[in-house]
Amino acid sequence: MPNVPTHRHPSVVAIDRAEAAQHLLELLYRVHYVVGMKVQDTLRTDDTLDRHQIAVLWIIRSEGVDGRSIPRKYVEKQLTSWYDISSSAISKAIRALASAEINLLTITEHPSSGREKLIELTPAGARFVQQMTRNGSAMCDLVFMLSRIRHLLQWTNSLI
Repeated sequence: MPNVPTHRHPSVVAIDRAEAAQHLLELLYRVHYVVGMKVQDTLRTDDTLDRHQIAVLWIIRSEGVDGRSIPRKYVEKQLTSWYDISSSAISKAIRALASAEINLLTITEHPSSGREKLIELTPAGARFVQQMTRNGSAMCDLVFMLSRIRHLLQWTNSLI
């Protein structure tokens, strides 16, 4: 194998494998809670919907059939694995999204099971999810741009 020089960012430091897990755990709070919550707030677009309702919409977008419909039980399984939330609270969140005032979802009987419900985005729901996606993309673009500006400032300061 040819000897290829490795170029590292000046702030990147090699660590032992044994220390890697500890460093990952230290980053977990920042990434999961701080960054994750900021991303979720950005996806919300406004304060009309709560975090659970946004999670329902994002599950439909990410894992639903054509990003538009999904069995209610699947949503419940996902939400209860992430949040300390009851089945009745999930039902309440979904019913609110399907209410005439919000009108982002429809709730129908699942075609293959009379006991299961299918939740689907309405046209307004699809537009809302598209706006959520645009908001998230814009936030990522902004973070990237700020990172580039920070590097540029560091570079210009090193010239002084």
